[in-house]
Amino acid sequence: MTAKLNSWANLLLSFAGRVMLIKSVLHDIQGFWCSHFLLPSAVHRNIQSMLTKFLWKGNINQKGGAKVAWDDICLPKEEGGLGLKNMVHWNKARMLHHLLKVITGSSTLRAIWVNRTVLKHKHIWIMDIPTDCSWIWRKILGLREVAIQFISFHIVTGETISLWFDPWWKSCCLANSISSPIINQCSLPHTATLASVMQSGQWLLPRPSVRIHHAAPLLNAWIHDHDLPPIHSNDCDQVLWDGVPASKIRTWNIWNSIRNSKPTVLWHKAVWHGLQINRFAHHQWLTCLNRLNILAILYRFGISSTQQCFLCIIGRETSTHLFLQCTYSRWSASYALLKLFGYLGISVAHASWTEFLESLTELVDKDKGLIVACYAQVFCYHIWRERNARAHGKGVFGPLKLLHGMVLDIKAQLPSSDWFNTVICSRPDLLLL
Repeated sequence: MTAKLNSWANLLLSFAGRVMLIKSVLHDIQGFWCSHFLLPSAVHRNIQSMLTKFLWKGNINQKGGAKVAWDDICLPKEEGGLGLKNMVHWNKARMLHHLLKVITGSSTLRAIWVNRTVLKHKHIWIMDIPTDCSWIWRKILGLREVAIQFISFHIVTGETISLWFDPWWKSCCLANSISSPIINQCSLPHTATLASVMQSGQWLLPRPSVRIHHAAPLLNAWIHDHDLPPIHSNDCDQVLWDGVPASKIRTWNIWNSIRNSKPTVLWHKAVWHGLQINRFAHHQWLTCLNRLNILAILYRFGISSTQQCFLCIIGRETSTHLFLQCTYSRWSASYALLKLFGYLGISVAHASWTEFLESLTELVDKDKGLIVACYAQVFCYHIWRERNARAHGKGVFGPLKLLHGMVLDIKAQLPSSDWFNTVICSRPDLLLL
């Protein structure tokens, strides 16, 4: 991975290009090893450090410059991220998937080998972690505490579920070891299944032996529990992960269960859509997260001595002012964008740029909304490009050149889209845009 990152350092890749390489190449390399081994935390930290430097600087030898935390970047696009995977959670999900196959007795080669050679008829839920086993197997057994939070049982006949050694009751095993007193206090053997305490679809719980004066607390709690798992009348006994049969579970389902999720953002459909231009979409993503080097933010941290907008030289430069309120931006876009927004009944008088994008996703006419989202994406990028040219002394494009650049990008994107060519045949009114 280091060799590949160093070879890409001089290619002058865009931010969107670096995201694509991380997602399609580097994560696949890391994912291959994550599917076979539980990598040490130090390895994950070193890889994450390199990817962060490459993403923001294009070179793993440069430090600083990260505008968004890596955990936020690794969120799905619906939650405000870039859709990358947090490989720490992905690695854990892969190992949990292997553990789930061992628990369910899957026919995979690895699960068969573990059950026959490593477990040797031991119960995986209650066995102690051996001191003479490999480091990876110790770590996998340590994940049982995570797995037990999501595993449940679909009980029908109960013949394949162990009464004492499977966590079918409140995610805990009734016996922690073969010599547990709770087994000795009942007349049921160690090999008993749930079928031995079921009759005609009803629970028939055992009673402690009459010779026992003080039953184990766990046994009393189980016998007097009125909230036992339901007994189903169809299908067969199954192990469930988060309510889904284990046979249908993929690593993605497990990863989605254990990761740290966040609420869905409403603007993601206006940023990531079928007509997006990748470079513009990633810029708009930073805009929605308020991570651009706006003068109001730089002034607050003491980096800039002024907050005056570079375009209109009047207002205080914020994201809302720059893209919605700045007189220069509005005048530059008035020939096309503002007329288009007025034609569709879209107001630009919003409190923030994200609210404006959210209004695009609420349009009844989704086809027009998609084209307008493409227009807004191009507008946002070119306004910021003009602002940066003035901020860094690279000259002034001017409104006509700015508008000309927007039109060229839009004309290059729309006709090349299969969606646009298909829809335009049945919707000629879209040509009015």
